[in-house]
Amino acid sequence: MALLLCDLDDTILCRHDAFVRWARAYVHERGLPAAEAEWLVELDQDGYRPRDEFFALVAERDGLGTTPDDVAERYRLDFLRSFRCPPDAADALTRARRAGFSVAIVTNGERRAQEAKLHAAGLPQLVDAVCISEVEGFAKPDRAIFERAAHRCGADLAGAWMIGDHPHNDIGGARAVGARTVWIPNGRRWPEELPFSPDAEATTFAQAVDLVLGS
Repeated sequence: MALLLCDLDDTILCRHDAFVRWARAYVHERGLPAAEAEWLVELDQDGYRPRDEFFALVAERDGLGTTPDDVAERYRLDFLRSFRCPPDAADALTRARRAGFSVAIVTNGERRAQEAKLHAAGLPQLVDAVCISEVEGFAKPDRAIFERAAHRCGADLAGAWMIGDHPHNDIGGARAVGARTVWIPNGRRWPEELPFSPDAEATTFAQAVDLVLGS
């Protein structure tokens, strides 16, 4: 059986879109001007600003007696629930399975956070297996997590495909186990210093699946 391995964050799901949803809901809940959501998005720096700093700055700007712990609680409760699977990505997963592929999500991250995203986005029913690094005890690019995903699907890594956005973890890890790869650059250039490259590039996850199905 053919095997399709897929990264989760910024491959199937878009963190930026989820954060925008959270920011809009937060300012609405607090009765703040709608424009404050744009400030929150800028402050977040695509998740790269340290969370403690982020929570403190949001609480300071709120002006409603909010503490950093209050902001952290709302964030932890609601942000992970803000993830959605884009319709074209859901359709692509369905088309891949109908075409005879077993589909596995292979993601690095904490179990609680990744499972919350998966369920909020309705992904468990769209794939055949999920491997989360904290659960499996292996993280990409370790070959063991790819082998675990293949085993769960009853498939072989020979001839498999991997779709992901991380050059080393997704593309390098998959190539090391013999899988072909599609890279989603998300506006970046491929790091020329790496001794390998993806088999193909795609702008979106749906486009990546189309490349796999057309190969």
